[in-house]
Amino acid sequence: MKFLCEVIVQDVLPAMKALLAKELTHKYGLTQKQAAEKMGCTQAAVSQYLRELRGYKVKLLQKDEKSMEKLEELAKKLASGSAGTGFSSEICGICDGMRKRDTLKTIYKEIGASTELCTVFEKS
Repeated sequence: MKFLCEVIVQDVLPAMKALLAKELTHKYGLTQKQAAEKMGCTQAAVSQYLRELRGYKVKLLQKDEKSMEKLEELAKKLASGSAGTGFSSEICGICDGMRKRDTLKTIYKEIGASTELCTVFEKS
């Protein structure tokens, strides 16, 4: 069984970062290096996000309009420099919202993981 935490680390977070990388480079015109600095990763990682070598499961997130809105807001904050040190808490907030809206449960099932033993879903 794949744990929820594994799904988040292997599928959800890379997809979020891929969407942010695309927003920062395409919509806000940042270079890969600038986007990497804003996101706290390397230019090579941004390149991989843009080429869909990392975070290629973006379609799982694109089904959740609220998460997409929040990611677009975060990209705007990152591009303008107003995200400050709140980047990780913003990501955690988006993920928590996904859990509350059952988006994570849907993603969990779509990738073929069983929710039987996961107590997180019992609480939501």
